[in-house]
Amino acid sequence: MQVFFASDFLQEKPKTMVAPNIKYGAKYPTKKHIVYNEFENKDVPQMAVALKEINKLYIGKWDLYGQNDQSGEFNVLNNIISDTPETGKKTLRTKNNCCRVRFLYEWDTISLEEQYEITKRLIDLGVLQRATFSGSKSIHHIIEIWSEKPVKDNNEYKFLHKFIADQLDLIGYDSQCIDNSRLTRAPGVYRKNKGKFQRLIYFNNAARFKCDNWYEYYQLTKKKKKVSEYDELQKIIKKMQNNNTKADWKFVENYIKNEEKKGSFNDGNRHNNIGRIVCALKLKGNISCEEVKSVLDPYISNSTNNDLINSIEKLYNGAED
Repeated sequence: MQVFFASDFLQEKPKTMVAPNIKYGAKYPTKKHIVYNEFENKDVPQMAVALKEINKLYIGKWDLYGQNDQSGEFNVLNNIISDTPETGKKTLRTKNNCCRVRFLYEWDTISLEEQYEITKRLIDLGVLQRATFSGSKSIHHIIEIWSEKPVKDNNEYKFLHKFIADQLDLIGYDSQCIDNSRLTRAPGVYRKNKGKFQRLIYFNNAARFKCDNWYEYYQLTKKKKKVSEYDELQKIIKKMQNNNTKADWKFVENYIKNEEKKGSFNDGNRHNNIGRIVCALKLKGNISCEEVKSVLDPYISNSTNNDLINSIEKLYNGAED
C-alpha cells in the first residue's frame, strides 16, 4: 500500500526565494563586552561580573508585583514594555506587554550530556547569549535576535522561534518555550526543592542571531496558509481511496470536515481532541495507522507545538494496536 503525505502536495518554494542572510557570530555593540564560558575556564570573578550584568538585563519574577522574592529563582525572558497592567490583567507579565527579542530553547527529553553538546555548538556559532543549568534536568538556552525589522506581534514571534530553531537545527525542544513572556531559571540561585544551584554555564552580552530578511520568509508563510487545508486534504483522500477500497471514505471526509468546522484542529484545541480523532478514524473509518497519519499530517505540518507532535506520534503508534 502506498501512503501519501501532505508534503507530496505542497507547492514548491518560489524560485525568487534566496537563503536567509544570517550573520552567525554577529557581535552587538556594547559598552563593555562581557563573556563567561564554563567550558574554557570556571573563572569565579568573571562569573560574578557576568551575573551582575545579567541582573541589569533581566528582571526577576516578583519585581512585577512589587514583592521581594527571597529565592529569586526566575527571570522574565523578555523585558516589560509598560509598567501599567492591561485592562483586566493582574500582572504586567503578559504576551502583549513583553518585548519580543529573546527566544528560549530547553529540552526535557534528552540527556544533559546531549544538551551540553547543543550548548557548545551554539557557542561556536556565536548566537548564544546565555545558558543556565536549571538545577534539575535541563539547560535553558537564550538566543536574542538582532534585526532591522522589529518583531511586532505574537504570530511573528512564534514564526521566528521556529525559524531560528530550523536554521540552528534545534529539534525536540519544549513547546512551552514559545512564549515571549515566559519565565526562565535565573543563574546563580540555589534551587531548594532540588538541592542544587541554577548554574551559569555561558554568557555573552554581545552575541546575537542577526537576520534582517526573516520577514520575507514570514510573509511567504502567511501566503501559504491562505490555501485551504481542506482542499489539500481532499486531494490526499482521493489518492488514498485508490489504494484502500475497504475504508469508509465518505465517513472520513464528513468526519474531518465536521471536526474542522468545530475547531478541533486549531491551536489550543487539537492537543485535547487529537486522541479522539485518531481513534475515530482508525476504528470507524476502518483505515490503517499510516493512513490516519497521512490524513492528519496537513494539520500538524506547520506546527511548532512539539508536545502536540510528540503526543500525536505516540497516538499513531498506539492506534495500530
